[in-house]
Amino acid sequence: MASGDWIGLLSDQASIDANRYGQMTPWQRGYLKPPSLVGSLIALAVVGAVVVPLDLSILVNIGGELLRSDTTLIERLILLVLLLFLLAAASAFLLVPVRDLLRKLRLRRDLTEGYIVQEDGQIAFSARGGYVARASGRTLRGIDGGKVVRLTPGMYRFYYLPRSRRVLSAERQMLFESGGPQAGLLLALSQTNNFSLDELDTNRQGRASNRQRVRLVGRLVVLLVVMGLIVVGSIWQLDSLLHTAPWSFLVLGGFLVLFLVMTYQRWLDLLEGRVALLEGYVEAVEDSDGEGVTYHYVLGRQRFMVSGTAYKALAAGVRYRLYYLPHSKRLVSIEPLP
Repeated sequence: MASGDWIGLLSDQASIDANRYGQMTPWQRGYLKPPSLVGSLIALAVVGAVVVPLDLSILVNIGGELLRSDTTLIERLILLVLLLFLLAAASAFLLVPVRDLLRKLRLRRDLTEGYIVQEDGQIAFSARGGYVARASGRTLRGIDGGKVVRLTPGMYRFYYLPRSRRVLSAERQMLFESGGPQAGLLLALSQTNNFSLDELDTNRQGRASNRQRVRLVGRLVVLLVVMGLIVVGSIWQLDSLLHTAPWSFLVLGGFLVLFLVMTYQRWLDLLEGRVALLEGYVEAVEDSDGEGVTYHYVLGRQRFMVSGTAYKALAAGVRYRLYYLPHSKRLVSIEPLP
């Protein structure tokens, strides 16, 4: 299900009204069916049947070595470390199916009892997981059981199942929010995209801030150093390249042209010191290939590479204004629109 669909369902007024009176809507009941325990019990039995006897056998052997009178102190220490490692590994293997079984049992009990808790809390950004719901110092879960709750940050009244802590719906409490309804989202975006609110004010005037221009100088220096290394390395290995791989000069030439274009673009951005802007609904896109994962903000035909945390900080279903360097197409700041 898309992020925008989740937001609509969680904040749907009919869902909120039903949950307020302790009732679940048809779509909530259809989604939250009692989970089967068979898979978890089989996994727990398999792990217990394999891991426990194996660990007991190893522990008996290690214990025997520890009790021997001719075992040196260093050998005892090594065996003790190995013993602790085996205990930790066995606990980790057993913990996964046990936790899965307990989660399912909690959800089954919630669905059997049908009790819905109402509690005020907030949606806040976490660099590790994205936007999470918290109430009374505890982290709630999305209706799908995940830690991420796809709502814009702010104060909410949550309606959730008490044992599994799954949020059924959330009612925005704007009267208790300081700085406006988009303050929390703007703060998360500024932290993850590395700009300050003062810099945002400068960008609104169509100019790049001094710190943004200094970072641009740093990128120019890096490009010049890389081009210098390519030229020096080519001259140093000139004879070897001519005899073994003359085609490599085409590759090196291509890299030099690419770096020259990038340098020229950044130089123009530095000289002009201005920013361009775009407005609209921005999509956070994750691109994966054989070499790694990259993240982008996409608006129309424009794509801006961002970090993984900035990717998580972008809330769906919100209009944004993006400020970027017009020649190198680098994002410098972003703000949500009312």
